[in-house]
Amino acid sequence: MPNFPAPENPNYTTWPAVISAVQAFLYKYAVPAVTKDQIICGNFNRAALPDTDELILYYPIRFERHGTNIETFDAAAVQPGQDGALTTQTLIEFVMQVDCYSHDAMTAMQRAQAIETIARSYSAVQFFNARNISCLYASDVRDLTGPLDAEQYVWRFMTELHLSFWAQISQGLPWFEATTLELKNVDVVFPPLD
Repeated sequence: MPNFPAPENPNYTTWPAVISAVQAFLYKYAVPAVTKDQIICGNFNRAALPDTDELILYYPIRFERHGTNIETFDAAAVQPGQDGALTTQTLIEFVMQVDCYSHDAMTAMQRAQAIETIARSYSAVQFFNARNISCLYASDVRDLTGPLDAEQYVWRFMTELHLSFWAQISQGLPWFEATTLELKNVDVVFPPLD
């Protein structure tokens, strides 16, 4: 049984790349428009909200694997005398919740609706494909309005972006091209029991 070395070169869409792609998507397609400072990735320590009710807050809420692993080994790409590389991939779906806040109900609802509508279009597919991410769809918009720290109601409409990417890890694979066989009669080496 060969001893597989530890993976050396994980190659997948990194979390900072996902954050950057979602922020760029929200900045480009939020209507009415907001500034980059008003689009904030949640779930980070020491990240203060801006001093405004006009903002978009987004954060991951779920990761799911789809299907089984895909393993590939390209023997033609290996130099003689060297180990090859076994590549293992899995398809990961992640769900990003997007909350659109505003002091005006129509503004918050329109922003969330614009994001949901574009996320179900070819524009979103093309936008995320350029970043090695697949845009699957967005959920229907929901109203999650409630009071914030100032004990005043702030309109909050939410949608969920369903995105996916291939996680890939490669590791060395010991292998050989030829072997020497010592042929023996199996009945001689392992005599039958009486």
